[in-house]
Amino acid sequence: MKNKNNSVNLTRFSQTKMHTKIACCVLATFLCSSNRLQASFSKDSEGESYKFPGIVMKTGFAVTPSSQKELEDNHRRSVMRAVAEAAQERAQTAKLIFAFKHNFLIPTWLREELPDEVSSQLMSFNMYDIQLSVAKPLDEMRNTITALLYFNGLETDPLVASMSPASRLVRLVNEAGFEQEASSFEKAKTFALLAMRLDAYNTLGLTHGDSNTMMGALYNKAAQEVSSVASELPAVVLADLYTSAGQLKRWAAHRTDDSRKKTTYIVDSLELFSKARLYTDAAENGEALLDKVKQEQHFALDLFEEILLGKGLIESGVKKFIASRRLEI
Repeated sequence: MKNKNNSVNLTRFSQTKMHTKIACCVLATFLCSSNRLQASFSKDSEGESYKFPGIVMKTGFAVTPSSQKELEDNHRRSVMRAVAEAAQERAQTAKLIFAFKHNFLIPTWLREELPDEVSSQLMSFNMYDIQLSVAKPLDEMRNTITALLYFNGLETDPLVASMSPASRLVRLVNEAGFEQEASSFEKAKTFALLAMRLDAYNTLGLTHGDSNTMMGALYNKAAQEVSSVASELPAVVLADLYTSAGQLKRWAAHRTDDSRKKTTYIVDSLELFSKARLYTDAAENGEALLDKVKQEQHFALDLFEEILLGKGLIESGVKKFIASRRLEI
């Protein structure tokens, strides 16, 4: 009986020992897994620490710091793209408005600066108190410009309308390079250059008479601008100044078809050359400038003789008068 009890106890001890081993193995395995899991929780991803891993949903979306950064980057790129598109549209609107003004509108200050013979030939475009703005949508500006062209009796296509003679003349004036605050010398230069460009009257849809009228007025305006500053300059430059003004007056007389203006311009030219001769001694290149003035005086007298003969005066009397004036040179 005792042996039987001993045998039972031995069996129970063996089972207990085996269970203990199994428990130890399970505990060791759990501890090892726990350490690896804890280590994975404590890792940094690109310098970012987090205490809990992202939960991957069925949609595949994970809410993590890296995904949050990606969302912010995408949003920033979307905003930048929208800003760029808005800027591009505004630039296109500005280009459209500039082209419209360049082809159809003359600034008020410039229209007032131009001689009446020129400003009267320019298109009078009615804006109907409409203001063009780059802040408005491009399509809205296109529709507005189309309507303005229509109500001004022009082709509604801006490109086609810009090919009209009226638009070409406006464009020519705008391209001359006038500046509101320019000096008298700069204005004189611009007036003269515009006059020269009007010589291509065929391409502008002008008649030869209209072209001559405008050119004469522009050359005269240039001469007036040059002469207007004579009182402000030293004597050393006055010979050159009066010579330039005299040349411009002679060109004006040559171009205009108006008989009265022709006579006025050529007389003014001769008077300016006479003033120039008074200051040649004070000029640095006095001798060469004097020769230039004398040549210009002869050119002016040639034209003066032609003008007087065109008035039907007695030829012998005209020639005698001109000859006497040449002796003064």
